[in-house]
Amino acid sequence: MLHTFLCLSHVVIYIGIHVYIGLFCIFSELEAYGSLVSALRAQGELSKDKRKLLQDLASTLNISMERHRAEVRRAVNDEKLATIAEQ
Repeated sequence: MLHTFLCLSHVVIYIGIHVYIGLFCIFSELEAYGSLVSALRAQGELSKDKRKLLQDLASTLNISMERHRAEVRRAVNDEKLATIAEQ
């Protein structure tokens, strides 16, 4: 019985580590995507070409269209990024 418990605890730890790594990767991808959206906006207007690039990247990173639109809205409405873009 103790052996079974130890084996199950190892399985739970193993699964937990993989879930953590998976979540870490997802959050890292979202953070990287948001940073890229900000960087492109800081360069100036989000042109049609830039928006297409972002859509393609969002698709590659499995970022939902809803999240993509939210990130673009955030960047477009960010006064700090607009100020940088104007300089």
